[in-house]
Amino acid sequence: MKNRIFRAGGLSLGLLTVVFICFAPGATGAFELPDLLPEDGAIEGWVRAGDYKYPQTADSLQAVINGAADLFLRHDFKGAVFQDYMDTSFVLLSLAIYDQTSPDQAKAVYDSTALGTEEPVGGLGDEARMDEHLFDFQIEFRRGEFYVKGTVMNRTNPYKTALRDFMIMVDGRMVAPVPQQSSWGQIKARHR
Repeated sequence: MKNRIFRAGGLSLGLLTVVFICFAPGATGAFELPDLLPEDGAIEGWVRAGDYKYPQTADSLQAVINGAADLFLRHDFKGAVFQDYMDTSFVLLSLAIYDQTSPDQAKAVYDSTALGTEEPVGGLGDEARMDEHLFDFQIEFRRGEFYVKGTVMNRTNPYKTALRDFMIMVDGRMVAPVPQQSSWGQIKARHR
């Protein structure tokens, strides 16, 4: 009798573990926008320059990007995250990731930001482009409901490569989100 109770308890604990893993944050592909940001050193030689900004309302977006917020707000803005990075030469690289609620709205933002001087980029998001300006180099892409813009304040090839690597990493995390470390740690701690 005691053995049956133990087995049933083990089965319940096992079932509970499977249910928790399946519905834990990050397990089903759901993620928070900051989860998409590369960590310090994820791209060799680059570290975060300050904390990320994570506006989730019209007012908080206005506070971060001021006059540029209207475009995103017109297209069902849901949230955004902004992070600056710096290398050892103090070159600034900036990432902006916007959640526009639907693929149609993200495409509308992507189409609205085109200047006509960009070149298409293959293998990144649903569509992507790059552009060189007087002082910077930019890559933009959209994937699903997300519009992503990266800018590096140096137009030489090593910096273009670094920006490309950042964008590839962000895009990859949208396809296969990085599991939240706390979820796995909580599962392990509960079963010790």
